[in-house]
Order: sequence, then C-alpha cells, then structure tokens
Amino acid sequence: MFLGTSAKAQTPSGIAFYDQYKSTITNIISPLDKAQVPHGFLHEFGYPAFHPSQVAGTRLDSNQISPTQWQMAYSSIESMRVFGSNALPTMSVMQAQMKPYVSLPNNSIALTMLSAKYASVKDNALTSNLLYQQNNQLYDVANRTQSPYQAHEAFVVAPVAEEFEGLYFSFVFRSDLLYSNYGLQSNQISTLQIDTDNGQGWQTVAWNTPLQVSYAQAGRKLLKYKFTFSNGNVREGHSYFKVKNPPQEVQRYATTEDFGLNFAGGNYYVRAVFQNGSYTQTKTVIKQ
Repeated sequence: MFLGTSAKAQTPSGIAFYDQYKSTITNIISPLDKAQVPHGFLHEFGYPAFHPSQVAGTRLDSNQISPTQWQMAYSSIESMRVFGSNALPTMSVMQAQMKPYVSLPNNSIALTMLSAKYASVKDNALTSNLLYQQNNQLYDVANRTQSPYQAHEAFVVAPVAEEFEGLYFSFVFRSDLLYSNYGLQSNQISTLQIDTDNGQGWQTVAWNTPLQVSYAQAGRKLLKYKFTFSNGNVREGHSYFKVKNPPQEVQRYATTEDFGLNFAGGNYYVRAVFQNGSYTQTKTVIKQ
C-alpha cells in the first residue's frame, strides 16, 4: 500500500528523485508510531529498488540477481530503518569491508550474504480501518485488532564482483561477509549448499572453507544456494556472474639458422637469431 506522490514525475531519475521521494515519504508516515513497525525497517521508507518477492529466499526465474543487484538490495534495506538503531553497516562501510575480497589470489571468489527482516504497509490497511489518511498523511487507528504491517524477510547471496578471469576457481562463503539486521550469526546456519553450474550439482560446504571448482568454458554462470538454519528453516537463492577466458600466454621460443659464406681467405658462418619467428639484429660470425 502506498499513497500517491508526484515525486517521480517531478524528478524522474538519480539522486534528485531519491531526495524528493525520501522527503515525501517522510512526511506521509510522520504521524505513525514507528515502534510498531516490525524490526524497525519499513519497505516504503527505503529506496524502492526491489519488490519483496525478488529477495524472499526462494528461487524463481524472475529473481536471479547479479552482484550489483545484491548491493542495490542491501542499500535499499539499509535505508528502510524508521525505528531503533540500524544493525546494518552503511553502504560505504559495507563496500570497504568487501573490497579486500574483490581481487583475491589463486582465483578465490568470496560470497557475501544478506539476511534481513522488514515490513511493508498492508494493501488493505486503509480499507480494513488499520490506518487512516488525512491531508496526505497516514495515522494509526486506535484500538485496532491487528497490525497494519506485513512482515517480510530478505535473503540474497552473490559473489563480490561481476566477473572473474580463468576457468579454475575456489568459492568461499565468508562469515565476515554475512550481514543481518536481526543478529543472525554464522553458527545459526547449520548447512550451506551450493550448485556452481559446472555439472557437479549440489555440494555441501563450510564457512570460510574453499570449494575448488573448474569450468569447461567461459560464459555466464548461475550459482544456486540453499541454506538450512538451525531452527529448520530453509532459504534459497541464485545469482549469476561472468567467467572470462584467461589471457592467451605468448609462447616464447628462439631458433637459430646458420648461413655458410665462402670468401677468399676462408669460410665464414653467419648465425642469425630469430625470436618468436622474427629476425633480430643479433648475429654471431665464426671464422674457420
């Protein structure tokens, strides 16, 4: 549920739109008791980068994400906080934490995970008399019998970069790249599974332990994830990245050819040296 606003029409893109949007939505929800918002994160208040179904911890054809989209989802959820302290680092802090893992040695690919809880205003909040509207603002209805908010959960996993070079990699679920706004710890996830799209199917791995993977050819790869929590809940996701062919290594070789010359006073041999098939100026003249 969302009250109409002309912010998008006035400023259709970029930072200007977001500033206008944030100002408008802040005014709309200003009268509400934010302490009643589950987990203190409200979908309508954040940057509108995704629909809840796109990050709901299920695998659908429509919700495959890229590493860039993972960061967009993170930014959106981090900006949803309307009450309490924000358990998620700011976008700049998160990116600084991720930066050392973008270019790891030995073709190691770090995987980062976001598990968050938030809420949205129910579509029937006004018609069911859970909230009321006045002067383009929302107000709580006193003594209502149910919450006007719908709880949601976000679960997204992705590599830390869009593309990697080579055909041999090691994938690592980094426990220090696990982000949550409700205190989730890595030891609360009992099983980690991944299908790396190389024909090996599902494989069970451990936190911070590399999984060696090889691909027959470069191209777009779809990674699938399945996380089993200690309470029995299962969350799934999938993301894609690009494998690039490694650069062709230039073959280094040298050959020599001798040319006999017969002059008065003796025989001379001119030795010409070729590098990578090209004649060089280096010569050796031997008198016999």
